[in-house]
This record gives sequence, structure tokens and C-alpha cells, in this order.
Amino acid sequence: MIPGYGAQGGAARIAATLLDKAGGTVNSSRGILCAWKKDEKLAAAREAGTLTLDDIADAAARASLASKEDLLKAKADCC
Repeated sequence: MIPGYGAQGGAARIAATLLDKAGGTVNSSRGILCAWKKDEKLAAAREAGTLTLDDIADAAARASLASKEDLLKAKADCC
């Protein structure tokens, strides 16, 4: 388990290097589970109190895909 990436501020290049050298799984649970709190697309719904479970799930999916892209780019750049 490679912790620290995402909400904890760990850099993708560090996680990618660790993956390349030692293998493992990158953990970004808080960054994905709480993505709705920072998702610009949901600002109005948060303020209006109309946020739905689907909105939260969609934000988590977007955050997960963004993390994947970030890590793949870092891996291509470093390794």
C-alpha cells in the first residue's frame, strides 16, 4: 500500500517511482470519497442543499479517473 497520494498531498511522481521500484497499490481513499467537497461542478448544489448521492458518486468517479491519469502521466515521465 502506497499512502499519501491525493488528499494528503503526496506527489504522483513519488507514488509512480515507488510503484515502478517496489510495486503496490496507491491509496487515495479520502481524495476520492470526499471529492464532492471540492468538485466545482457541484458548488451550486452544495450551497443550495440539493446535493444527491448520484452527485457524490459522480464526483468520486471523476476523482478516481483524474488520479489514474495523473499517476499514468507521472509513470511515463519518470520510469
